[in-house]
Amino acid sequence: MPQTGKAFELSKDTKAVPVQQVAKDAGINLHWSAESDALNWTLGEEYFTARLTDRFLFLENAADSIPPMDSVGLRIGLEVDTDKPKGAIVFQNARIITMNDKDEVIENGTIVVEGNQLTYVGASADAPMPKGAKIIDAEGKTIMPGLVDVHAHLNTWRQGHSPQK
Repeated sequence: MPQTGKAFELSKDTKAVPVQQVAKDAGINLHWSAESDALNWTLGEEYFTARLTDRFLFLENAADSIPPMDSVGLRIGLEVDTDKPKGAIVFQNARIITMNDKDEVIENGTIVVEGNQLTYVGASADAPMPKGAKIIDAEGKTIMPGLVDVHAHLNTWRQGHSPQK
């Protein structure tokens, strides 16, 4: 950033300093290359790099025109072992909002989970009871089976690292 000695507005339309879009989509974990000639970031499971000479035409050795922005990055390939529980759990007497139809709600329903699989979602009167299952009375509770929070905050972004790095 230039040292102008005074404040100035910074936006996509700023004329006080060169501003250029470097990514087609958003990105996180922004960090400079070791030589400070490229900007790197992650988006989901992909790693992206934009060379400054491809984005800022006024730089020495810059491209003649700005090339299209990458929409596909280098796949990071993050794989981690996940827990696979054993046994069965039965949630009884719950109000269940199903994934079958946006309007389907089962009052006084039962959900049976065996290992890490939903094996039954329906009326309590028809529910199978696996031998040795832990039974949880969910009366007064609403459950949405199938809705899973699959994102994680791995606390590595501040260092510009992917979890495998």
